Amino acid sequence: MSLALFGSRFGLLGILGGFSRPILVACSFGLMACAFALVFSLHSPLPIIISGICFGVGYSLSFPILSVWVSDSFDIDRRPIALSAFNASFYCGIFGVPSLIGYLALPPNSSYPLFLLMALAIGMGVFFSIAFKNQVQQRQA
Repeated sequence: MSLALFGSRFGLLGILGGFSRPILVACSFGLMACAFALVFSLHSPLPIIISGICFGVGYSLSFPILSVWVSDSFDIDRRPIALSAFNASFYCGIFGVPSLIGYLALPPNSSYPLFLLMALAIGMGVFFSIAFKNQVQQRQA
């Protein structure tokens, strides 16, 4: 996961920089959803490796793109507060929510938390795609 994170953050992000933000954010959340889906088949090393790559690439693409979006949405004097709030909420969501869902799962081997995480990642991808589209339309008006 760490290799995928650094490789995509410093290499892939530069290549994909020309694509629209909504598409990149939706794809990054889709990759994280795929990582959660692959957890169902962690019976061999290959799904573990692919899951780590999917999560690492998805995470490393979504964070800087969303950071820029948040930064662009506020005046210069309000950006530090906005970015601080964004960082806190992003890290809480990306690391805290899966831990909480795993802890709250009733049966020890339940697949419910993974379905919930996949649905959440897909839903967030759709949400941010719509939000980016609305922001672009407002700026063009």
